[in-house]
Amino acid sequence: MKFLIALIMAISVMAISVMASVQGQADEFCAQADTLKEHQQYVEAAQTYVQCAEAELTSASPRMDKVAGAFHQAGDCYEKIGQYDSALDPYEQALAIHRELGDQARIARILYNIGGVYYAWEQYDK
Repeated sequence: MKFLIALIMAISVMAISVMASVQGQADEFCAQADTLKEHQQYVEAAQTYVQCAEAELTSASPRMDKVAGAFHQAGDCYEKIGQYDSALDPYEQALAIHRELGDQARIARILYNIGGVYYAWEQYDK
């Protein structure tokens, strides 16, 4: 019985360690993306923000606000360089997550960004 309890505890510790490792990797991707964005390397930053989101999603307990934030930043990077078609998908992913979380302020912000994309395309009816 003691062996079984020890085994369960060891597995729990390993699972926590793996989860922290995955989240640490996601944090590293986001930090790299922030640096790239600061240096106006927007395409690379956007791709790295998406890697951040994808890494976070592989976690056993993903921080969905972080995932949404990374997608939002990816969309922002694409929008800054006029790649509006590339900006929409990450914006829409961020929007869906914030709707699930019920974060009204961030929903409004992302809708504003999406509106900016359609405005740039002169699609005012959207």
